[in-house]
Amino acid sequence: MIQTKELISLTEEILHDFEMTDLPLSSIVYKCARLYRFLGDEFNSQLFLYECTRYPPVDSTSAVYYKKAGRYFQRHNKETDKWEWKYYPATISSLETDVNVLKAQLQAAHDPSVTISSANPNQFVHPVNNRGERVIITNIIREVEPILHSIRGALYSIVLQTYYELLTSDSMYNIIEDHILKISEQLSSINPESSRILSSIQENLKSENSEDWANAVHSCRRSLKNIADTLYPPSDTPFTKGNITIKVDEESYINRLTLFIESKTSGT
Repeated sequence: MIQTKELISLTEEILHDFEMTDLPLSSIVYKCARLYRFLGDEFNSQLFLYECTRYPPVDSTSAVYYKKAGRYFQRHNKETDKWEWKYYPATISSLETDVNVLKAQLQAAHDPSVTISSANPNQFVHPVNNRGERVIITNIIREVEPILHSIRGALYSIVLQTYYELLTSDSMYNIIEDHILKISEQLSSINPESSRILSSIQENLKSENSEDWANAVHSCRRSLKNIADTLYPPSDTPFTKGNITIKVDEESYINRLTLFIESKTSGT
């Protein structure tokens, strides 16, 4: 099972790729798909699968993915002079290709460097230029690039949020690990067997096998019983507290632990 620190490292790598704007977005989304596959995040795994392949037709289910990925926003319709909300299903690779081709065409549409002269001093010669072609290409680029920018920004936000969640998770895990170490040291002095069981529980909880999780739960019970046997040995004679009779036999280890704690805290 991939560890949190490895996931954080992968996420940092992806964020770096996003921030290096010369790297194609179509390459970055495959890393994103890998990240969310490791995380077991079904929603974002599906979202980046769409980004790697293609989006389905818009319906009530897919619309959620369109909006999350920045593929649904307002654009000005020049024909009607109105702002309209639109979905954009085009693949990232096709959008990037369109922009690159258009920029190459724009570069090729520069005005040729020519010198024109006439023997007639009264004749004014108009040099040929490609201004009209450049205006058309520039307008198309202005239509396509905002779509890419919107998608890039939305996907970056998704990964950034995941990064902060992983950092928080890692911090909490470190805190828990510290407490487990302290508890393990204390258990060693009370009941060495329980300390060994605690290590086994940690390993089982890291597993992806549900049977190992069940073993961890069983080990927790066994560890608690061992501690109870040491701190408050079992007895067939019930403990009487006022009008209440409390069992303290072999299987009533929770009762025995509770009574031990009460005996240590009753004076505080």
